[in-house]
Amino acid sequence: MQEIDQRIIMMLRKNSRMSIVDIAKSLSISRATAKKALDRIIADGRIRSFTIISGEDEDNLALVHARDINALQPGLLLEKFSLIDGTSLALVYLEDLAEMNNEGIIGVQIVKRREHGQAPLRTRNLHCDYCHAEIRGIPLTVEFENHEYFVCCPNCQKDMNRLLISGK
Repeated sequence: MQEIDQRIIMMLRKNSRMSIVDIAKSLSISRATAKKALDRIIADGRIRSFTIISGEDEDNLALVHARDINALQPGLLLEKFSLIDGTSLALVYLEDLAEMNNEGIIGVQIVKRREHGQAPLRTRNLHCDYCHAEIRGIPLTVEFENHEYFVCCPNCQKDMNRLLISGK
């Protein structure tokens, strides 16, 4: 994956409504370059959806463990997971549980509330905007005048802030 693609994905994870113009400004690239990169990311399947999740979508769910996910009604499944043992887990709304066919269901757990974490991006070949070292793990960010800079460590973050503020 190209470094610019990784940066765009990271920005969209923070704000999936960010415009191409804002992405281009933040990365100091042209609008056409940003658009071409985003189109490539979507075409390659690295971004599969832009999703809105409301608060009521997170409450009163059920986690269904099934022998065969295909035996469950697809229109009721919010998420599905194929497990290594050949069984599956499916997340459904609690009220839809009564409509499900019980055949093949191993167990059900009631989910009081689902919470989404900020998943770290699997980065490769992403470089620090201050020292140019390869960033390992989750990059730190420095925001300055509508630009987002990625840095590898707290020292580079502090030095980048100082450099940007001094204008040099």
